[in-house]
Amino acid sequence: MPSENLFAQVQHGSSLYERCIDLRRRVLLVPLGLDFTDEQIQQESADLHFALVRDQIPVAACVATKINDFTAQIRQVAVEPAEHGKGLGAQLMRQTAAFLYAEGYREAIVHARANVVPFYLKLGYYPYDSEFIEVGIPHRKMRLQLPGHPGRPDPTYYAESFPADFGSSLAVLPVGALEWHGSHLPMGTDNFLVESFAYELARRLNGKLLPTLWTPITPLPHQLGIGIRTDSFRMLVEDVLAALVKNGFSRIALITGHYAQGHLWELYDIADAAMAANSDLLAVAGSPLEPLAMPDLLDHAGSWETAQLMFGKGPGFVRNGTLPPVLEPKRDAVLGDDPRHADIVKTAEYLELAQARWAELLSGNQEAARAFHAGERAELQGYRDRFYKESWQQAIESWWATK
Repeated sequence: MPSENLFAQVQHGSSLYERCIDLRRRVLLVPLGLDFTDEQIQQESADLHFALVRDQIPVAACVATKINDFTAQIRQVAVEPAEHGKGLGAQLMRQTAAFLYAEGYREAIVHARANVVPFYLKLGYYPYDSEFIEVGIPHRKMRLQLPGHPGRPDPTYYAESFPADFGSSLAVLPVGALEWHGSHLPMGTDNFLVESFAYELARRLNGKLLPTLWTPITPLPHQLGIGIRTDSFRMLVEDVLAALVKNGFSRIALITGHYAQGHLWELYDIADAAMAANSDLLAVAGSPLEPLAMPDLLDHAGSWETAQLMFGKGPGFVRNGTLPPVLEPKRDAVLGDDPRHADIVKTAEYLELAQARWAELLSGNQEAARAFHAGERAELQGYRDRFYKESWQQAIESWWATK
């Protein structure tokens, strides 16, 4: 009866660790004419080490390096050459990801050599950056969103923070929608893409991320969409902003994943009114990619929105295979480029630029925020002039009838 391959955490400096070093050296470094330095070995004392062990011999090994409290990089993945093709690499990666999840990590990243990108794609990893050169060969950065929720609170989230965790001046309030996005995207697409962007912004700027408001106005006319009246929406958002100001927040990012024209217009007005009522408040409203001033990126269920969802939630949230060969807006909800052309690498670049632009706006002043809102209203003025007669709901129904 063959021996089992047992997953084990490896102690740095142990005899098993030395065998793992030998395996990683032979498989990963020697073919490139490289070797570990004493300094590199010492630096690994802060890392987590894992192996699949058979009869006390490692047949596969890897290292996990902490990037921050909720992200770890899995690296130096090596499988004994005689054991290739037996699924050991996949087993090691799955069990390492499970270990990281149990330790409270939310995502795992890898720098994958170009020739093994398909291996990681099968495991649920997806690329999020352009190809780059590392140790002299092409690599791609890839990430895996770990399932569920880690067993410890993340103080970036307002809801997970304890009273002692407060002190930031920035609050990030995401607004989404339950809206039809064709057969290929889930009803909560607007929420999912804004949540991932808003979390990253709050984390970078040491802000607090509030729970997403699933309460938009003007979702596309469809029996499964859920929206609320404009006056109800305004009162809800205004009340939340007033509470945040009362609680000491002087900067508020009001970010929406729902790009509907009337919905955006109302958010600009709410932000401007809040600033008019409080000269010490800076409130910026818009969608994630909006500050880049590239209107083509603000599609609906098209390539850019699809790529943002893939970036934030993973490819498993997209079912492009359900789309017909030729798309029709009324039937398929796609307004923009074909979602099957979604470019997650380029989208990752735009999202990074948008993070920087949002950071600039939130470090600016009321005048700059109002100017941004005024510029975005100007982009929507043609829509308002043509379609708005009685209400934003009537406007979107009139607009949709033209598609």
